[in-house]
Amino acid sequence: MIVGFLGAVVVGYAYMFQNHPTDHTSFALVAMAALVLLVFGSAIVTVIAYSFRRDQYVNARIRKQAGIIGPDKAFPTDYDPSRLFKHRIGTMAWLPGIFFVFFLVLPLFQLVILVSYRVKRELYFTIAQPDILDTITVIAGLASFVFSFSLIWWFGRKLNKKMTKWENEKSRPSERATGKHTQQRRSLHFHRRW
Repeated sequence: MIVGFLGAVVVGYAYMFQNHPTDHTSFALVAMAALVLLVFGSAIVTVIAYSFRRDQYVNARIRKQAGIIGPDKAFPTDYDPSRLFKHRIGTMAWLPGIFFVFFLVLPLFQLVILVSYRVKRELYFTIAQPDILDTITVIAGLASFVFSFSLIWWFGRKLNKKMTKWENEKSRPSERATGKHTQQRRSLHFHRRW
C-alpha cells in the first residue's frame, strides 16, 4: 500500500518533470502537491507504527500480569516496548524496523523532489527578482521535510507519556485496596433504599 502510494506520487511528479510546460505554474503546483502527499504518507506510516507500539505495550502488560514475560519465559524481557524508552536516549528510535525503513523513504523522496525542482527551474540563491511561486515551493519542500521528522518526535513523546502514565497507574493502590469502591457501593445501596 505504501509502495503503491509512493509510486503514484513519484510517477505523477516524474511525468510533469519530463513534460513540464513553458509556464512553470503547473509544475510548481504539482511539486507542492507531491510534497504534501508525501507528508501525508509519512503521517500514515507514523500513525500505524504508533498503533503497533501501543498495542505491543498493552500485550506486554497482559503477558507480564500472566507471568509469561521475562527471563526464561515464553516471551523475552525485551519484548516490552517500555524497555525501549528506558534504554535509549530520546524518543526518535521508537519506530519498529520495517516502519522506519518505509518512513525514511518518504522524506528522501521529498528531498529528491525539492532538489530536482531547483535543478529543473535553475534556481540559485539570489536576491534579484525572486519568483513567489518558486519561493513558496522551496519553502514548502523544506517545511515538509522538517514536518515529517517532527511527526516521529511528537508521536514518540505521546507514546512515552502514555506508557509512563500506565506505569504510574499500575504502582498506585487500587480503589478496592483503599476501600473507596466499597464506600461508594454502600452509599448507592443506601440511596436506593430511600
